[in-house]
Amino acid sequence: MRSVSYCGEESWRKSSSSFWYRLVWMSVANESEHSFIGAGVIRRRWLLLVVAAMAAAGDVGWASGRDWHEQSVSEPKTGAPATRTPLGFGRQNIWHLSRAAITDLHKCTDPIRVDCVHSVMRQHGGSEKAFEFYRRTGWFLSKLKDTGGPVALAWVVNPWRANENEQPALLGGNPVLVYPEEEQVPLENDAGFKALKAAFPKLMFWKSGPTLETKSVRAGGESFVFRYRLLDGCHACAIRGWARIEFGFAPDGTYQGTKVLNVIRRRN
Repeated sequence: MRSVSYCGEESWRKSSSSFWYRLVWMSVANESEHSFIGAGVIRRRWLLLVVAAMAAAGDVGWASGRDWHEQSVSEPKTGAPATRTPLGFGRQNIWHLSRAAITDLHKCTDPIRVDCVHSVMRQHGGSEKAFEFYRRTGWFLSKLKDTGGPVALAWVVNPWRANENEQPALLGGNPVLVYPEEEQVPLENDAGFKALKAAFPKLMFWKSGPTLETKSVRAGGESFVFRYRLLDGCHACAIRGWARIEFGFAPDGTYQGTKVLNVIRRRN
């Protein structure tokens, strides 16, 4: 998920200013070349155009930066800076989305507007803490399960997705959020995957909606094993097998990455 960033306003302000100043220069050059207005009048008009352009550039830059920020919230990516800060997320950030809330959230699109989302959450019982989680991550925290270690198992929701709107997440470590849907897994090098792909050439590793199989807390750290579907070419196609992937965390919650455990072939 793309992190929430505030640099968009600055870059848009600069690009907008450049556009307006180029427009002013072209206007002045055109007027001085094709008109018989005196030089003093041209200078006065030039000053007025510059003032107007600076004001317009400020307005357009701020609005464009705001739109850029609002769109960025809905596109999360793993490893984003906003998710690497220990923000203290927990049960206080949970919001249970009702059908009515989801309907109202669908009115906040094109693009997704943060102020609209905030208003809908207030109307449907969402706390400021719950909104802060959305603002930081682009997801709504719907459930949280303690595992006995520093990292908890969470479920996050994006109501604007076409399908598989709820996804698992690992919350509380460093980074504070890890999304199993978005992690890079070197499955192509696994012998079991290669063998299954030889039998089903269109085989694809479907990363959305993995199922938690086991979790454990040991002296050496914390482990979560997810089972991912291996599909025969498309989302709606037959399941040909599963990939078992382990997510490891050090005792202090530091994320250690993924490990391919094995590939299981489906027996019909």
